[in-house]
Amino acid sequence: MDAPFALCSNLINSLRKEVGSFDRGKAKIRCKMSTPIQGAFWMIVTSLCFWGIGRALPAALLTPLAEDNLDKDRFIYFVAAISATKVAGPALGFILHGLTQRWYYTLQGFLLTLLFYNVEL
Repeated sequence: MDAPFALCSNLINSLRKEVGSFDRGKAKIRCKMSTPIQGAFWMIVTSLCFWGIGRALPAALLTPLAEDNLDKDRFIYFVAAISATKVAGPALGFILHGLTQRWYYTLQGFLLTLLFYNVEL
């Protein structure tokens, strides 16, 4: 039986070496020797690579396309709108995250769902 992450700290491992392994019934608890974060690490690295490609291609292709097809005056406004959107997007994301987390932590949405579906506790 593999131990949860809380039992795999350096302090617990040194204590385990001095005392012996932990016993829980018949199964002995031991820490995993493999690193469980390796899969998550490579998943994040791969997704960041794809995300970088996805963000670089529109920037490289959209500007020449817009420059060829828009008037000089309209192109300036277009670039300004794209730049403002790139700045406002993450800011709006943080604002929306804060608003939705307030509902999540106070469980107001959960209580409204219970009232809406007439669920009795």
